[in-house]
Amino acid sequence: MLYLPPSGFKTDLQEKTYHALDGLHIPFERVDTDEAITMDDCTQIDEKLNMKMVKTLFLCNRQQTAFYLFITAGDKPFRAKGFSNALEVARVSFAPADLMEKMLATKIRLPVSPAA
Repeated sequence: MLYLPPSGFKTDLQEKTYHALDGLHIPFERVDTDEAITMDDCTQIDEKLNMKMVKTLFLCNRQQTAFYLFITAGDKPFRAKGFSNALEVARVSFAPADLMEKMLATKIRLPVSPAA
């Protein structure tokens, strides 16, 4: 494994992430790619790099007072009920995109649907 952060950081979150990995002595490999918006995009990257990408889900409770960042295998389906039961939370759902941007300084880009 390599420990090579980028020479410059695109966001504060990216910088904090690399400093945390370094501070915790967690090895990592870094690869720059184009944006991967859909799972199909991720599959294409997996094939080219001979790897398995992960997906990251930003979730919250119904009241939007508790938030969860769930990281799992890209090809594994998400089961909200199982996740809720494991955390003993009544119900979780996807957190609003504006809260993700506000809390994590990360924008969500949704795929554009072709015109019907």
